[in-house]
Amino acid sequence: MPLSSVLAIPASQAVEQLRLDENGITSEGAVAMAGALAQGALPRLAALYLDCNRIDDVGVAALAESGKRGLRALWGLSLYGNRGITAASLSVVASALREGAFPLLMHLALPEEHFAFVAENALALNLGAATSPAFRAASELMAACLSRGIVINADSF
Repeated sequence: MPLSSVLAIPASQAVEQLRLDENGITSEGAVAMAGALAQGALPRLAALYLDCNRIDDVGVAALAESGKRGLRALWGLSLYGNRGITAASLSVVASALREGAFPLLMHLALPEEHFAFVAENALALNLGAATSPAFRAASELMAACLSRGIVINADSF
């Protein structure tokens, strides 16, 4: 049964935590899930774990968009271990957060490669030195999260 069909089952209305780690979910699956979530599926969902799948920037963009229209109870989103996520996703998520997506979000987990170098290069940012697009995207996301009190994890929460 497709995940979108499962999300439409009336009993799913009570689901608060969904762990879909290591299920081979692609961005196509993430887009389908995001569409259902944006339309009100799983209204009580508080924690969504999509760790170690095959989600890339397309899937992250769909999930970020769904956070603007659904997922009102979500406090934790984990996308750790999805190696297809690039710096472009960081900017998309930062923008969505600034626009009010995921109003209750407190924890966001993303692949560690996007954040390992940020702390090491914080001085360059403070000095206004030229930085890479990846560094700027990670810094943009960190600023958006800090402004809302969201903790960014480099692994699942």
